[in-house]
Amino acid sequence: PEVLPEPSAVKTMLRHSVLAHGFLSKVAPRWWLHAFREVRVHRQGFPVACLLMERLAEWALERGVLVVVVGQPESTMVWQYDRQDALVAKVLACARNQGLVSLNLVKEYRFLLGSNPGLHDRFFNPAGVHMSGEGNAWAAKKIGRTLETELPEHFKGNLGQEARGELVETR
Repeated sequence: PEVLPEPSAVKTMLRHSVLAHGFLSKVAPRWWLHAFREVRVHRQGFPVACLLMERLAEWALERGVLVVVVGQPESTMVWQYDRQDALVAKVLACARNQGLVSLNLVKEYRFLLGSNPGLHDRFFNPAGVHMSGEGNAWAAKKIGRTLETELPEHFKGNLGQEARGELVETR
């Protein structure tokens, strides 16, 4: 297994600077935001993901559970979209082939970003990889619409207002 080194003393020191955090989050997000050590056991991510989708589908079928697999963007993906688009699409195709409901928000987000470059700053928290309240509301609305249109018949009628995507405005 490939073990990545511990963070350097310089990286540890820079963590105390808001300016350094803002700058490095944009120019070197993978190096900067992934402070934990990674252990890479293999480079077979896609085949393993498809096998996991098969197991997930079996598990869901045995229990009568609806599973929705969502390809959701993250802040650090902004520099690698071409590669990520293809990979997310392949994994979601595996999910669909196993009968799971799937939704590709990475592709949709990238399309929206093309006509609205400021969207990234609105949809993601400035200090990390996580979506903001606005970004999460967008994702939730998209998931709700997917449930309305792609919900298998045997699940219809069993869902409450929130699960059907009828978002209640809280402002």
